[in-house]
Amino acid sequence: MYRSRPNPVYHKPPRRRRCQRTLALIAALLAFATAPQAWSEKKPTLEYQVKASYLYNFLQFVEWPAKVLAGGTILVCVFGEDNFGTALRAIAGETVRGLAVAVQHFSEPEGLEACHVVYVSASVRDREPLVLQRLAGRPVLTIGETAGFAERGGAINLIRVADKIRFEINQQAAERNHLKISAQLLQLGVHQ
Repeated sequence: MYRSRPNPVYHKPPRRRRCQRTLALIAALLAFATAPQAWSEKKPTLEYQVKASYLYNFLQFVEWPAKVLAGGTILVCVFGEDNFGTALRAIAGETVRGLAVAVQHFSEPEGLEACHVVYVSASVRDREPLVLQRLAGRPVLTIGETAGFAERGGAINLIRVADKIRFEINQQAAERNHLKISAQLLQLGVHQ
């Protein structure tokens, strides 16, 4: 004999489950409301994701004087507008040759001497000469993103070539700052 199944009937979830769901929703909303920084962080463009990757890799192919890195940390600083968003912060805490990587942002040039790497944003193009002069002779890897940065004395310049990010190297500028760029990196870059 064939038995037909009864039509499914919607049952309200028990009151306890409804309360748990409501509390979970409220907790999630509160978590988002109390973490505005996470939501306001700028999502980096593909260009800045690539540039952040370059920066991290440069750390592996540049040598600083041993006494400079005695603190156990490589400090990467962004001077000017930070278009990296979360891309550069992702390398904070990573290690390179046994050294922890830290990232800081500077809106003024004061204090840049304490950095191991200074990325000069295009937003402060008019202040490049001041920064390069301030860091001249110090063991700081200067990296820029404006046309002619390497020619003006920066060590590395990230440039766009046919919709790709490439880099120029000014080996003399790096040497003046007591830095040694590996032969492998020198082969990949465009030289000044």
